[in-house]
Amino acid sequence: MSNFNLNFLKSHIQDTHSPLRMGKSCIACVVVWVLFILSTQSCVEPPRFPNEPAIELVSVSADTIQQLQDSLYIEFTFTDGDGDLGFEDFSTDDCELCDSSCYSHPTFSLFILDSRFINIVNGDTIRCLKTFNVPYVPPKGATDAISGSFTVLLTNEFCIPGKAVDTVSYSIVVKDRAGNFSNRISTDKIIILCN
Repeated sequence: MSNFNLNFLKSHIQDTHSPLRMGKSCIACVVVWVLFILSTQSCVEPPRFPNEPAIELVSVSADTIQQLQDSLYIEFTFTDGDGDLGFEDFSTDDCELCDSSCYSHPTFSLFILDSRFINIVNGDTIRCLKTFNVPYVPPKGATDAISGSFTVLLTNEFCIPGKAVDTVSYSIVVKDRAGNFSNRISTDKIIILCN
């Protein structure tokens, strides 16, 4: 009796009017397609980045601004191999400009240096800086590596007194929770109209 059912099933599948009919080449295509999809998904490697953060300048919103009126947006991308950028709980402390101890503050994680102001401390040249807290960036997926972009907003930029036109270049450095510093990126010269 089981022979009869098996033969009936074979004849039903081979029937040209049956919705179950599939040619051997079509079945092979489906099998190959499924295997291809599975193999490409299993071969995708998660991104690998160094444990130190790395940053790259993307854009600056303007090359000329009016002092104390215009805002300036600086966008940059980042990568971090161990995913330890930003702090969940950060300080709202302020750091005295031109003070190198700002770099060792436990929660300051983004530093913008102004090319116009330089301070000499114990023989070291220190550019005046603005400090920011990078927001906490949680790792997602199977790896701790993270990547993305940040946009920094600078407001109330000013001229050195006595100038009609000033120029400035900003440099940016990021620090992760382990204390590793990124590379330094710099903007092109930005003109500040003083009047």
